[in-house]
Amino acid sequence: MIADYLPALQLEDDIWRFVAEECYFPTARKLDEPFDEKFKLVVTIRRARYAYHAFVGVTWKGVHHALGITEKPVEAGKDYTLTMTWKTTPTTREFLEAFKEPLTKRTTTYSYTWIAGYYINGRGEIRCSLPAELTVEVPKIWMPILVGVGAVGIAGGLAYAALKK
Repeated sequence: MIADYLPALQLEDDIWRFVAEECYFPTARKLDEPFDEKFKLVVTIRRARYAYHAFVGVTWKGVHHALGITEKPVEAGKDYTLTMTWKTTPTTREFLEAFKEPLTKRTTTYSYTWIAGYYINGRGEIRCSLPAELTVEVPKIWMPILVGVGAVGIAGGLAYAALKK
């Protein structure tokens, strides 16, 4: 089970971990399709040490982005489960553009990390992470379209030549 490979990071009493068996994020998508409606990240916090705002986010090319932050601080000494899903599902293109990722004309695999942590006194700390990869397929121009466009171009050229005579 993948959860056996995910370390739980610990700072004094509180323990954070992604519940990998409940998380779902795509590993392969087409560029202009929805990122995935079933997307879900689940993080557990056991014995919260302080009152703080918890967040779930992503590290993309070394830059941390908080995608969701708790509205109210968690309470010290309690257990929590954070679940993150999309309000509106972005396309894969929109997901990549949000991180200012230059789009290529070929299928590309991106490595990134889902993260969770807290903000306290204006300072944030990442408490657990879950590595991920996403292969983005860029549509190729279909051969029938090229043949059709080529045929129209040739026919047009012949018609133009015939009209010129």
